[in-house]
Order: sequence, then C-alpha cells, then structure tokens
Amino acid sequence: MKTPSKEYAHKVIAFYDYIGRPLTVFELWTALPRAKRPETLHNLSHIVKELKDEQAVYEQEGILAVSRKEKGRAREERMLRDKMLEEKWKKILRLRWAFNLIPYLNFACVSGSVSLGNVNKDSDVDIVIGCKKGRIFTVRLAVILLFGIMGKRRGAKDKKRESRDKFCFNHFVTEEAYELSPPRTFYWEEIYTRMVPVYGNEKDIEKFFRANKWCGGEAVMLDKRWKKRDKTLASIIEWICWKEMGDIIEKIAKKIQLVRINAHQAPQRGERIRISDEELEFHGREEEFQKILKKLPVPTDL
Repeated sequence: MKTPSKEYAHKVIAFYDYIGRPLTVFELWTALPRAKRPETLHNLSHIVKELKDEQAVYEQEGILAVSRKEKGRAREERMLRDKMLEEKWKKILRLRWAFNLIPYLNFACVSGSVSLGNVNKDSDVDIVIGCKKGRIFTVRLAVILLFGIMGKRRGAKDKKRESRDKFCFNHFVTEEAYELSPPRTFYWEEIYTRMVPVYGNEKDIEKFFRANKWCGGEAVMLDKRWKKRDKTLASIIEWICWKEMGDIIEKIAKKIQLVRINAHQAPQRGERIRISDEELEFHGREEEFQKILKKLPVPTDL
C-alpha cells in the first residue's frame, strides 16, 4: 500500500499552518504529492488521527494546525483568507486578456502566495512566464511596458501597500530552463506543486510541468482559470518580425535591460538571481519562508 510517512504529513500541516493557511483533511490530501499520498482519503484520516492522538496536530472546526487557537478563531481566519483569495483571483482573471498582446509568450502561471492561498489584502501576484527561445528579453520588455502602462506591474521600489494586486514578473524561462534550478527547498516544492496555469499554449505548459516532476506534483490540470492563447495582435507581430528583425529587437531589448538590471540588481546572499538568454529569475531572500522552514517538525530535505 502506498502510504506517506506520518512525519511528511506532519510537515505539510505545519508548513501551511505557519504561513497562515491551515488545511482541512481533504486539502491536505490534495497538497500531498502523488508519490506521498495514500491510496484513499480514509487512510489519510487514520494518519491524521495518529498525529492528533500524539498531540502533534490539533483539529478545530475541521481545520488542522500544529498549535491551538481560540474557539472559533481558526474558522474565522480561514473564511477571511478565502474571501481575500477569491477577490484576488477575480482581479487576476480580469487582466488575463493582456497576455494576448505579448509576442513570443508561451504561457503564464500564477505562483507565490496566491497559488499557496496565504494572501493578505496587500499581496501582489507572482507570475512565471514561459518564452520562446531567443526572445526572452523581448517578452520581458513587452511585459514591463504593457503592464506598466496599465499600472498593474509591481516595481522594484514599490512598498508592500503599493504592490497590492499588482503583477510581479520575477521569473522568465525558455524551454531549456523550464526545470527549476537547485537549490530546491520544501517551499519551492510546494510552490511548483500548486502553481496555477492561467494562459498560453497547452503543449508548452505540459512540457513545463513535466520538466518539474521533481516536485511530485500531478500532470497539469487546466481549469476555468486557464485561457488558451488566441491568434491575436501578438501573433501578427511575430509574423511581421521575421527572424532577422526579431533577432535585432531581441539584441536591443537585451542591451537596454542588462544596463538597468546591472545598475539596480545587486545580488545578496540567499537570493535567487539568474540572468541568461534562457532564464531571468529575480527572487529575494524570502527571509519569512526561511524562518518557517527552520521551524518545521522534520528536516526540510525529507
């Protein structure tokens, strides 16, 4: 019988409790990677019961946590978080049409706090962008200009409140860089397991998820939040910009951006900064998550 270790289930419960999004038993089932998920929900319930009997986990109003809360507080916090998350998704989907205007874009995925569900009112929206080979700087420049004009792109100097509901484009990849580069902590495992595709070519997003099967997630599931890439203005631009012209635009876009990146992006210890023709990644030190990983009940490399 395929059964996850009790320690791993405990770790997942603790992680989501610490980030402010404690899970129900069914949500724990969906959060567990397929390779570490029991054959039935009933079997998982037995594992949770063992953890509760050991007082390693508490269940209040159907919500699992590693610490007790005031009566009614767990449900109240959860309902508030769910309401904020629903509003975030409405705003994201209202802006999804804009990706139709970006040439050489393969897909867009929602990541970060929105995909994990631990949003607050000032949360921004992390977006991972898949690009055609040889056009990554063109895509990034188009994204910066379009969403900047609309006032929907988070700037590097934006404070937390100024970032509310804005798109944070911090990761661009071509097919050669679809697989996340090490180091991969438990945080990244959860991010890539729960990432939500919202736009693009179905074949490319399938390649992306296959490349990241290390996280233990399932095959990509496209729901109503997904929009297939249309033959729109972006396609016309790609047709007009034949290969030689496209190469010239890419070189110009690269030169402009590298000047700005080198002037403003001073990598610090613990940051994930990658700059190449295959990948542009700008993730901060994520000190909050590093503290959480250290608090988990078992080693984060489990």
